[in-house]
Amino acid sequence: MDGPLSKKQIYVQSLHSQRERVERFLETLRDGQIPMVGPLEQDISVLCENISKLKPDEAREVEQDLRSLLLLVEEFVRELEDTQASLKTKLESE
Repeated sequence: MDGPLSKKQIYVQSLHSQRERVERFLETLRDGQIPMVGPLEQDISVLCENISKLKPDEAREVEQDLRSLLLLVEEFVRELEDTQASLKTKLESE
């Protein structure tokens, strides 16, 4: 029987969950809809803060997952900004 999850394991699960969440947002955006992102920034900020409190060796172990999530968030923000600019241009031309 497995024992309780360590903080690192919990944070890794949360990283993966947030990544899946952002991937769904990207899919929604690419389908031509604006996703309801809720408190995404706050959730990721809390997760980063929690990871920063891990022991240095544990934090290094989750660094790549965190980097991957943040790159995906940047991609989402860029696409969202492009979509907003496109919609604004479309509205202005009508």
